[in-house]
Amino acid sequence: MTAVVRDRSVALVAGVALLLAVGGCTAGGADADAVPPAQPTGSAGAGEDLCAPSGIEVDAAAIRGATSFDYQGYETLTETVERVDVAVVGRVAGWRSGTLQNTGGRPDRPALLVIDVLHAATVAGDDQRTRIQVVSGRTIPALPPGATPAPTPTSGPLVAGSLENLTRAAPVGTCVIVAGAVRRNLDDDLLTAPDGSPMIGPYPQGFLLQTAGGGVTSVKVPDDEIASWTANAAASAGNEAATPAAPGSFQNLVDELVAAG
Repeated sequence: MTAVVRDRSVALVAGVALLLAVGGCTAGGADADAVPPAQPTGSAGAGEDLCAPSGIEVDAAAIRGATSFDYQGYETLTETVERVDVAVVGRVAGWRSGTLQNTGGRPDRPALLVIDVLHAATVAGDDQRTRIQVVSGRTIPALPPGATPAPTPTSGPLVAGSLENLTRAAPVGTCVIVAGAVRRNLDDDLLTAPDGSPMIGPYPQGFLLQTAGGGVTSVKVPDDEIASWTANAAASAGNEAATPAAPGSFQNLVDELVAAG
């Protein structure tokens, strides 16, 4: 973690690759209507349990893949919230793919995680108080016309190469914390999701899922790179959920985010 990140833009060192993975997304893929419309969620006050453990199993590492980042790390979630465009807690509403593109000579679609917002600490626009669409960093291979997709494996190691596999890795209803930047291309043009809303690029430490037992796991970076966040949140909460795996560590971070804004 060595590269300096500009405040507010939260540019990733891997930004060029990310732009290639999402560039030009202005219309939905074939599955764009698979995600239900956003529902008003309101905003809870500090201390309210927004995300009680649901028992939903997640696999953040399958979404992450082999990607790594060189970035400026922050010691706490609050410090990160102060430097990003968007910081929210919400629930997964579904996965969708963006516009067909050609990345590295092969056709594919960027995979977007759609999140219904439960509480927004900071936003770039009021629409993000209801729903955000997050660049996952994964792409979906595009099939030739008339081709039949291979069946999704139901057992064995999960390889996130399809919307079905991504849904297994972060199912509908999973609680999520996202802190990141509104994405723009190299010409500073806004990159938009299938419905025209801005796409959010998570800061490396700022893409977190709640585990089945109420712990927290990181999508973009290994869990040990958010350990200072969970330790600080536990100290503030006055409990012992100091590690990412500890039950209650996700709720501690939710409480910290709510207190931050």
